[in-house]
Amino acid sequence: MTNTYIVNGETFTLDQAELQETEHKETDITVSQLLDQYFSVHPEPKLFAVAVDQTFVAKSDYKATSLSNGASVELFSPIQGG
Repeated sequence: MTNTYIVNGETFTLDQAELQETEHKETDITVSQLLDQYFSVHPEPKLFAVAVDQTFVAKSDYKATSLSNGASVELFSPIQGG
């Protein structure tokens, strides 16, 4: 099964069967799994925050947060201000 997500406004497709064989036996893709795959083909920022469908996801929740097919995932870098 192939799932498609929107990451930072761009389509990102994952083969769920491939993930299950190599990582987990779960049926849902988690934020953690998506990030692992996404950063295997895109540069990983040192610091970033994640929002799924416009809702912040704490780093401690990445492995427990499931993504539905078509979910919108935004990666934000910290911004200094004053």
